[in-house]
Amino acid sequence: DLRNVKILPSEKYNRRFKMNKLQQKIIIPFRSSLNRLTKIFKLKYLEEELELANSYLSIALKSTECGKWNWNISSDEVELSPNAQAILGYEKKEIMLKQKSFLQMIHTEDKASFLYEIEKHKSGVTDYVSVDIRMKSAYGYWNWINMRGKIVEFDRNGLPLIFAGINYDI
Repeated sequence: DLRNVKILPSEKYNRRFKMNKLQQKIIIPFRSSLNRLTKIFKLKYLEEELELANSYLSIALKSTECGKWNWNISSDEVELSPNAQAILGYEKKEIMLKQKSFLQMIHTEDKASFLYEIEKHKSGVTDYVSVDIRMKSAYGYWNWINMRGKIVEFDRNGLPLIFAGINYDI
């Protein structure tokens, strides 16, 4: 298991094993290369683990007919997954919307309650947002959608950066 592999820095290794100059010329570059290789193998392992986790998440979302969304508050962009799009009858591709465009998809009678729930969460009153709203489908009719999510990333000053969650057709 490469996650627990540790290599001593060259100086500690030299003091610990008292190498002569010739040994240092051979072993130190080898150890440096070995250290780089170990880091590469660790990164590769972590990339594979991340890919597997994303695959499981994708399967879970598809099998439960849920979509995921991310709202980058600083850039004011909302990213909708292909499943989130499909729920509303749009083409299955990942898209980016400005918040204003996203809010235009929400029924006017539901917009205020949606924004109120988000503000309650942003101010720390609630741990997460769960709100039922109507959203305009690609076919022109209104779908009842449950939107759940929470702030998952903050800046250095504690201000929200990323709001993420799931949505499903109710």
